[in-house]
Amino acid sequence: MQNTSKRLVFGLRCLVYGAVAVVVIAGVILLCTGKSWRSPYEAPSLDEVHQRYLTEEGHQRRGARFEQLALTIDRERLRGRSFSMSEIRGYLGPPDRVVRAGGQESLQYYYDRSGAKDSVVIVTIDEEQKVVLGYAARSWLPNPDDGPERNNGLPPTSPAR
Repeated sequence: MQNTSKRLVFGLRCLVYGAVAVVVIAGVILLCTGKSWRSPYEAPSLDEVHQRYLTEEGHQRRGARFEQLALTIDRERLRGRSFSMSEIRGYLGPPDRVVRAGGQESLQYYYDRSGAKDSVVIVTIDEEQKVVLGYAARSWLPNPDDGPERNNGLPPTSPAR
């Protein structure tokens, strides 16, 4: 009986030492290769998402990466970071439409979600002079070719300059 318990203790020690060795070796490999470990739950940085968007889509082909970029900007904004309109233009590129109403300007960016240019990100400035992003289906927006009576009294949009 005593021989069996010695074998069990020896086996457990080997298992623990082996697990520690694996962790140490993995740490050394990560340090030597210069790669950092990131939790799969940790969101990528704004710069990483922006670079991925430019590489995979770019301003002329807005799709899933564009939406991810807009949501990342929104996440940063909700965490307390403030953005200027010029910073937003730097990240998202030139808008598809600019709407001017009541001395305010909003930017509209059309992108592919379920179909071609079927969704829109609307960038405005709130009463505290902070940039706010809104999301909608493009079909919810008034048609710029219709008059105010067909646009529910909303001002027509103008092409971006």
